[in-house]
Amino acid sequence: MTFPIENEANQLPGGAMRKYPRYAHRGLLLDCVRHYFPLEELKRIIEQMALVRLNVFHWVLTNDQGWRIEIRTFPELNRVSGPFYTRDEICELVGFAAERGIEVIPEIDMPGHMTALLAAYPKYSCSGKMVQLAKTGGIYPIILCAGQEKTYSLIETILDEVLPLFPGKRIHIGGDEAPKGEWKKCPHCQRRIREDHLADENALEGYFLTRVIRMLAERGKQAICWNEALMGNHLDESAMIQYWTVNHAEETKRFLQRGGRLIYSDMFSYYLDYPHVCTSLRRVYEDIQMLDDQDVSDRIEGVECCLWTEQIETAEQLERHLFPRLYAFAEMAWNGSVDYEGFLKRLPAFLSEHHPKDIACTSPNEWDVETPDRTAKVLTYMKSVTESMSEEARAVTMEASAPKPAFQKRFAKCFLGR
Repeated sequence: MTFPIENEANQLPGGAMRKYPRYAHRGLLLDCVRHYFPLEELKRIIEQMALVRLNVFHWVLTNDQGWRIEIRTFPELNRVSGPFYTRDEICELVGFAAERGIEVIPEIDMPGHMTALLAAYPKYSCSGKMVQLAKTGGIYPIILCAGQEKTYSLIETILDEVLPLFPGKRIHIGGDEAPKGEWKKCPHCQRRIREDHLADENALEGYFLTRVIRMLAERGKQAICWNEALMGNHLDESAMIQYWTVNHAEETKRFLQRGGRLIYSDMFSYYLDYPHVCTSLRRVYEDIQMLDDQDVSDRIEGVECCLWTEQIETAEQLERHLFPRLYAFAEMAWNGSVDYEGFLKRLPAFLSEHHPKDIACTSPNEWDVETPDRTAKVLTYMKSVTESMSEEARAVTMEASAPKPAFQKRFAKCFLGR
């Protein structure tokens, strides 16, 4: 098992460890927007990450439901959004992680998932109309205006306040789930499309993101975007792409062939907000999919598991979703998927010795659920996620996330066992 308690023979308790990791980037994404978690809880998780040699904490800090970074130049952001992390708290956590060899990458999602900002400062949308802070998960229709220069000035001002808090070289700017309906009606966005000879609104998003990517490059930072950002075929290759959906697998592969680099976070394998009945311990350990593609394997920066918190309200729920799947992910990220049965034999002793008693962990009888009614349980869970959304978010989400055949096939294989 790939954990950093080595003996003189460079062995780990119960198993050998590679001298060098398989993947340079071995990360965990944690969404602290949909539900806010205090600094002490984040430190407990980071301690366990360090124990198993994960080295990136991807911290989602803005979304439709809140803005969790203190922003002094735009104070309404924090007043409207509720709880947030102060500058001092952010610096404290970044330093705590750095002492344990972990880079903290903040995510400020744009141009979509910006309802929290627009609830405070509506003038930065296309229409300027008031919107309410989102109360549920899902995709929301009002996004930043890509046609007006004041939008880019806003972003520069925010970045200049945020970037000094994070000394690492990378920042995530999202680029996912940005409905283009407002852009299609906006005279500013349509003028931008005409004047810059862009093909359509997807290309306009590529233009928008590339401008932000270059802002960051001027400040010594590399941008990371979700793989939907490639839809417009107009993204600067200096950015790194994070693959989460097979809906854009072909665009992702072309980006890598042009020289881009990738972080792999396939939703069917590494989204730990899904219950074990959807994403079992075995799949987290064994399922590497695209990483074995020889055409692009040398462009893989690493792997990252993700935990979104729309359905996760408490620290105990958070911990049960993470553990022990995070340990399976860590071994795969360092050693590769070597021997799942061997991992299972070693895991109880590791948990007994190294998993703190005050951190929740899913019980062994739930790790690999194979019951006759598994399909019914999966579909019930998916229905509950959809039904928890507001009516507006549900309608936009269903329209924006229409699955392609490859997605449907992968859903059936991974979640339904078909």
